[in-house]
Formats: sequence, structure tokens, C-alpha cells
Amino acid sequence: MDSPYLALEELKALAEPEEVHYVSGVALFEGGKVEALSKASYVKRSGQVIAIANDLNEVSNELNGECFHLRVDSIMASDKNRVQAELSKLRRRIKLGKNCPVLDALFTEGMIILGLQRAERDTKSLERHSNKPFKQSGTLSSDLARVIVNLSKPKRVLYDPFAGLGSVLIEAAWEGLYCVGSDIDHKSVYKAKVNLSAFGYHCDLFVGDATQKNLYEVEAIATDPPYGRSVRARASELMDLYRAFIWRSAEALRSKGRLVFITDSRYWFYDDLKEAGFNVLSMSKVYEHKSLTRTIYVAERP
Repeated sequence: MDSPYLALEELKALAEPEEVHYVSGVALFEGGKVEALSKASYVKRSGQVIAIANDLNEVSNELNGECFHLRVDSIMASDKNRVQAELSKLRRRIKLGKNCPVLDALFTEGMIILGLQRAERDTKSLERHSNKPFKQSGTLSSDLARVIVNLSKPKRVLYDPFAGLGSVLIEAAWEGLYCVGSDIDHKSVYKAKVNLSAFGYHCDLFVGDATQKNLYEVEAIATDPPYGRSVRARASELMDLYRAFIWRSAEALRSKGRLVFITDSRYWFYDDLKEAGFNVLSMSKVYEHKSLTRTIYVAERP
């Protein structure tokens, strides 16, 4: 239940399911690419449904005698009292082994969902990427950087026009994308290159203004423009910067290309995106601390 709506948007972007049904903490979907969710940041695990039941006695005998590595999640507090009783039924029917296929047992809204795990987010790489040589207050976390890369749905190329210390580019490079980044501050460009090199990654980086024509055409833009305490500009100047950046992005993106950016939730850019010709697909809020809640905008060029 960590940012479930953002996780659901990430699921749709990565797996491209035909249809999604949501219950607390769990998305059930048909079609799509389950294995692609190994790149996820907010989707924790995914797999193939074996059974959905109110009681494990209702589950068919197909599991009897099979070996599984069992993983259990009780999502709703109201389900916690019955978990042990239901698990004892399951353990009598299967063999347990750490080297066996992973069987997820999910308890939510009075239901028990059993599934064979097919993909799991790579938490080790997220932790490793958080230890960059250059850091500063307000630097985008690895999990947020990765999720905006995924929401932008790049096929091959991703561009970050506010590259900063390279958090987004690191995640794009980890996913095997051709990554391009720019920043108006030459010191930030240098630090981003050092941070990328620390993990053995490379992206094309240059000093450039995000409101100017830097690239002819790109597939996807994912970025974290300036906002918050670290910005000394007046609110009106910051709004002008965002508007110019949004219009420039509309010119640079190919048809069906996505623009994904994060900003302080106190700012409102829905109307600006519509005026620039974008379809606004989603706006997800992420609480950071008592003085900052972020909004992730996902927009697509028609």
C-alpha cells in the first residue's frame, strides 16, 4: 500500500495490460507483459494467478504435493487474524523449499489470492544507486527517478532536460536506454557524469537551457525541474520557466511521446499542459515530508 495509485500507473505503463481490476494493494490484470515489471520501482511483485478464494478449502487440489517457496502478505488489518489459520491449511498441502518456485499468498479484502511469482522489483539496484558520489539536499530518490522513467514509456531514447546530478539518467541507463541529459549549470553536468561513471553507465550530457531547442525530436522526456527550498527564484519566474519548458517539450516530442515531470503539488500545470496540446494521462501525489508533497504529471502528445 505504498503509493498504490502511482504503482497502478507504473503497472499500466510497463505491462500494458488489456484490463485491470484493483483491490486493496493488489492489481489483477489480463494480457500484457508480466516480465517487464522486473523494471518496476513501486510495483513490488507480479506473477500468474493460480486461485482466488475466500477459504483455502475452496482451492483445487492442483497444489497438493508441489514444492514452493512461500511468501505471505496480509494487506488489510482485518485479515491478519485469519492468516495463520489459512496458512496452516496451505502448508499441509504443499512442500516448502527456498529453491522452489515462489508462491505468493496475498490476503486482502477478505480474499486469498495465490499466484506464481514471475517478476520482482530490483531493490538492490535502487539501494546501490542511492549511494552516488555527489549528493545534495532535494536530490531525487532512486525509486522516484526510476518510476518517472517507467511512466514515460521510452522505447529506446530518453531525454532529461533538468539532469541535475543525474538521478533520472542513472535509472534510464540501468534499463538499457539511450539516455541524453542537459542542465543549464555546467557544475551539475560534471557531477552527473561522475555519478553515472561510478556505476559504469554512460549518457550523452551537455550544458543547455531546457526552454531552448536542444534536440530535434525525442521519444520520451522524464525530468525533475527545480522547485522547493533550493530554488531562489520568485514563484512567477518559476512558473514562467515551467511554461516555457512545457511548450518546448511539446515541440520536441514525437507523436505519442510522453512528458513526465515532478513538481511541488502547490503548483498547478494541468491547464498549461492542455494549452500546449498535451493529453494529461495522470497526476499522482507523493508525500515527501510535512513541507513537501510532490505531484507527478504524465502527459502525452497526440
